[in-house]
Amino acid sequence: MRKVLTLLVLLATPLLAFGQDEAARRSAGCGPNEIQFDVKQDKKQHPKGVLEPGKALVYILDNRGGVGVGIPPARVGVDGTWVGANFKASYFYFAVAPGTHNLCTSGKGAFESVTNASLVATTFTAEAGQIYFFAVGYFPETQMQTLEVREIAPAEGELQIGKLPFSTFTQKPNNSPGH
Repeated sequence: MRKVLTLLVLLATPLLAFGQDEAARRSAGCGPNEIQFDVKQDKKQHPKGVLEPGKALVYILDNRGGVGVGIPPARVGVDGTWVGANFKASYFYFAVAPGTHNLCTSGKGAFESVTNASLVATTFTAEAGQIYFFAVGYFPETQMQTLEVREIAPAEGELQIGKLPFSTFTQKPNNSPGH
């Protein structure tokens, strides 16, 4: 009985995240739901970010490669603003000011439709001059294929950059009513 209840809770979690209101999404770090991105991958180059004076550098590594057809890009937000997107096994980076930040990602889990994306979030404290690596995707030890975001060791992050394509992205035009 306990296993069935646990399974039901795990399956319902992405649905609960999807139904949260805009204020809750923003406080978790996500940007506005209507903003979407076109994402391309550059498989030939593996650029590294340059630390800006007084800032920290954050890499987002998407490990969702080969997880099916029709999977949308995973948007990444910090403190209520989308900062970019990854698509199936790729990476990008951005700078942040020192301090505590809410990092959010919105992507499709294995049990979700394309229009019902999961939101997952974490909080981290950035220090000027430091580099942080976060992996977004599915992890082998997770029994249920749900989207997660995890901080990973810098050595592992460096290895991933060497083999993953670099993501470039542009914001899609907003076609919502009133715009």
